[in-house]
Amino acid sequence: MASAVDTVYISTSYDVPESTIQTLLDTDAVTELVKSLLVQLENKARDYDELKSEKLRSDVELENAVRTGDARARMLRSSVEKSMKEVEILKKKLDEEGATKQPSRSLSCQLSHMYAFRKYTCCVRDRIARAQVIYIPLNI
Repeated sequence: MASAVDTVYISTSYDVPESTIQTLLDTDAVTELVKSLLVQLENKARDYDELKSEKLRSDVELENAVRTGDARARMLRSSVEKSMKEVEILKKKLDEEGATKQPSRSLSCQLSHMYAFRKYTCCVRDRIARAQVIYIPLNI
């Protein structure tokens, strides 16, 4: 294990005085074991920092998604409420006009007659299209 150990990073990550870590590195008896341990501690501290920053990014993305979703929900709710008010106004106008002009025929009755007429005209148009015969003169 000839790699250098970042004693400053380890001391700030684990709140251990840098002099204590340096003293462990300078001792001859267990230098390689201590160095190996400190390298592993440094790797774990770096992994922890990466996970912490990834969690922060995820939290920011989640917050952004929630805010965007809430804003969209408010916009859609407002749109629905506006449409409902417009429908109510149109219903009132329709009732008023229906009462003054044609008290015997309701709007639904008129719409059903219009739908039936449209269906009939489409059916007739289809029959005419099928009934057309292609005239090919024969030269005998």
